[in-house]
Amino acid sequence: MFRDAWDQRLTQARAMALSYEREVARVEKQISGLLDRIVEATTSTVMGAFERKIKVLERSKLVLEEKRQNAGRSRGTFEEMFELAFEFIANPSKLWSSGNPAHQKLVLKLAFADHLVYDPIQGFRTPKKSLPFNMLGGFMMPISKMAEGMGLTSNLLHSKFYQPARLGTFLL
Repeated sequence: MFRDAWDQRLTQARAMALSYEREVARVEKQISGLLDRIVEATTSTVMGAFERKIKVLERSKLVLEEKRQNAGRSRGTFEEMFELAFEFIANPSKLWSSGNPAHQKLVLKLAFADHLVYDPIQGFRTPKKSLPFNMLGGFMMPISKMAEGMGLTSNLLHSKFYQPARLGTFLL
C-alpha cells in the first residue's frame, strides 16, 4: 500500500516535471517573439515596455526551471523515507525534545489533524490525532479490560434506591 502510494507520487512528480518543461518552452517562445518585436520597434517607450515584459518572463522561466529540476528529484529511496517516517511515529517526543522550535512545530503538524484547542477553564481539549496515529492507535494502546462501575453490593443497593435505565460498565 505504501509502495503504491510512493510510486504514484513519483509518477505525479515526473508528470509535473514534464509540465514545467512545456511551460519553459512556451515562455522561451514568448521571449523570442518579444525580442523580434523589439527589433521592429521604433520608439524607446515601446522598446522599454518589451524589455520589462522580457525581464518578467525571464524570472518566471528561472522559477519554472528550478521547479522542473526539483520535481523529478527524490529526497531518498522508498525504504529510507519509510524508515524515517515510522521512526517518527514510534517516538515523536524524540523530535520534540530536540528543543528546536521548527521541529516542535513540525511535530504538532504531523501528530494532530487540527489546531490544539485550549479552554481557559478546563485546559487543553482532546485533540484530533492525524491519520497515522489514528490508524496505529489500536496496535500501540495497551489491552483494556471491561470493569464494572461499582462493586457488586453497591450495585444492588444502588438499584433498589435509584432505578437507573441501565447499569453501565467502564473501560479501565
